[in-house]
Amino acid sequence: MPSELPPEQDRRGIPIPPPLLFVLPILASLALEWFVPTSFVHGAFRWILGALLVFAGIALTVGGFITQKRAGTDPIPFNPSTRIVVHG
Repeated sequence: MPSELPPEQDRRGIPIPPPLLFVLPILASLALEWFVPTSFVHGAFRWILGALLVFAGIALTVGGFITQKRAGTDPIPFNPSTRIVVHG
């Protein structure tokens, strides 16, 4: 059930853009793997596991996008929120 959010309470309040929140850990993990290579998964299973994780992330992103669209709010994090989705 979406709840209305008054315009005076609608503030981003985020120190960095949300897409950067996802990019920074990826870059940090790549740098760590470069300096301290530790592969606990080898061969083709490594690529299969990676692909499954990527597809799971895409599915979660698309699901959140659809849920916010159904609630009538803009899913783009840079635009003001018109509602807060509390379930779904």
